[in-house]
Amino acid sequence: MTYKTEQKDKLLAFLLAQSHRQLAMSEIISAMKAEGVGESTVYRLMRELVDSGRVRRFVLGCNRRFFYQAVNSPSCEHHMHLKCIVCGRLVHLNGFVSDFIEQQVLAANRFAIDENMTLLYGRCAACRRG
Repeated sequence: MTYKTEQKDKLLAFLLAQSHRQLAMSEIISAMKAEGVGESTVYRLMRELVDSGRVRRFVLGCNRRFFYQAVNSPSCEHHMHLKCIVCGRLVHLNGFVSDFIEQQVLAANRFAIDENMTLLYGRCAACRRG
């Protein structure tokens, strides 16, 4: 059972305000300490937010460092995402394109993709130019 708490509201508001980027847990904890939310509470609430799909957890490289990013739209559940390996930007893949990829993979490999868990990694347009 999850409860709506003032601490959760503060954490979610902070994450949504930063939804354009991925955050290390140390950054989140520092920001929440300033709001009066303790470290153990942040860890517990982050677990809840990840489990509920409100926040995505990413692994950076092979070193198992986790980063977190708020999902800023309920429609995020219905398409895949693109993740820039340079700047960390999260891009929503067009629903039609996402569905097309899903259908092609299913037809070719009899493998059903879970859109909620699928990220395609690469470089965004801005990072390819730079």
